[in-house]
Amino acid sequence: MTDLDLIDIEASGLHIASYPVEVAVRVRGNVHSWLIKPEPHWTHWDPVAESLHHLSRERLHREGLPAATVAAELNRVLSDKERVVYSDAAAWDENWMMTLYEATGIERQWRVLPIERLLSEAARRRFEQELAERQREHPELRHRAENDIADILAAFRAALSPRRA
Repeated sequence: MTDLDLIDIEASGLHIASYPVEVAVRVRGNVHSWLIKPEPHWTHWDPVAESLHHLSRERLHREGLPAATVAAELNRVLSDKERVVYSDAAAWDENWMMTLYEATGIERQWRVLPIERLLSEAARRRFEQELAERQREHPELRHRAENDIADILAAFRAALSPRRA
């Protein structure tokens, strides 16, 4: 399973009122990424989250796309009926996508599932170890959605590959 479809989202914080600020998807081997301009009613902002992803509200207002544009693009890119994308933080990512689509009134045509569903218990542990190791090696690349997708994919592949002696 090397052509794994993935999603990663950066958000305004880890709070029930948080919202997506960046989303990246890997579909059929291609990565697509968007910054999202906050909707007027999206007000929760955690400075700790900003210190991790380095995306300020000002930058999002300046460079981000409207939520409706991002929702429509996600539906277009994930156009296969019953498309599933996998996430290493599915509960959070699912919540942020619900926030995005509810704000736009657009019906989402795909779903998020936990990447763990694809792994045995031993492979899941190895995946977690590989991902943590990659993130320790390059902390400056963490918490940007496109970079995190690359780390998740590499850790997934490593978790499924035979162990070297």
